[in-house]
Amino acid sequence: MKKIISFFVILLFLGIVPALSCIIEFEPVEVKLKKGETTTVILHLKYEHRKCEITLDDTEYETKGIKIVEMGKWVKIKKGDFSRKIKIKLTAEKGSLKIIRECTKKGISEGELKVKAEK
Repeated sequence: MKKIISFFVILLFLGIVPALSCIIEFEPVEVKLKKGETTTVILHLKYEHRKCEITLDDTEYETKGIKIVEMGKWVKIKKGDFSRKIKIKLTAEKGSLKIIRECTKKGISEGELKVKAEK
């Protein structure tokens, strides 16, 4: 019985581990703007691995209802921890900025910033 439980625990662990990949966060977490206004947000990216196989330039950006006006350079905070300023403009009633990184070891990492219209 212990072997069966151990086997399922190992399977569960192996199923969870691939879900862990780069940590992608925004500051602030959510933005409210009037349509046509711009603001600057900070993208934080932390590697899951000490030596990441994909470069910072391999990061993909998808926008809906917003336009990226200006993209700052990546700044190294500490080893494996980076940030970047991004200036965005709301072009619709709501929008989003999605960050995507595809890791060969851990799969796809995503982070999303929601932008809502201020009334």
